[in-house]
Amino acid sequence: MAWAYDLRAHRYRDNETGRFLSQARARELIGESLRAAGDAGDELARLMAGGRMSPEDWRQRMREEIKGEVIRQYLLGRGGREQMTARDWGSVGGVISDQYRHLDRKAGNFFSLVEAGELEEGEIARRTRMYLNSAREGHERALLRRLTGSEYGEERWVTTAEESCDDCIDLALLGWVEIGTLPTRPGAGDTACLTNCACFVSYRNPDDGRVFGEDE
Repeated sequence: MAWAYDLRAHRYRDNETGRFLSQARARELIGESLRAAGDAGDELARLMAGGRMSPEDWRQRMREEIKGEVIRQYLLGRGGREQMTARDWGSVGGVISDQYRHLDRKAGNFFSLVEAGELEEGEIARRTRMYLNSAREGHERALLRRLTGSEYGEERWVTTAEESCDDCIDLALLGWVEIGTLPTRPGAGDTACLTNCACFVSYRNPDDGRVFGEDE
């Protein structure tokens, strides 16, 4: 199935049927991509824990997985590569750099613990998924940039059954607010659930009540 981005509607359209991609389906695609990246991270954890990969090779592969997933998530949120600006690529680089800094060789950081052999396979895999899940922030920030200045002038934090910490619940209780005023985005690591956050931000047209991607 081939999708094209409709600039006027701010949404993806199926080239064959003409139907829009719903945000529910977009969130499914987000989850599928994150799970695939997580599976790749699990394999890296097995190779590292089993002595079949050096710490430096593991670190390089981790950097590649983080970079690839952040780019995929941001592109989906922004409307494809054609919509990307220099500012967008700067945002992508910022998200990636943040995760690289957490990963880099420093006392007590992830890589140094892996290099020293202090983490078992299961713990390496668990932490790896948290790093990769940070790509969700890239998608949410791209979606915000995509809709800023459109008819969708309000936003709301929406919790899910997967992970709803007290911080996320408090953000959801704010209800509909002006677009861009929520203090953080899901996946940014600013809530108690850190990058495990599975919440999302919904957008609404304040004039007619239409919710972005949920009007069909």
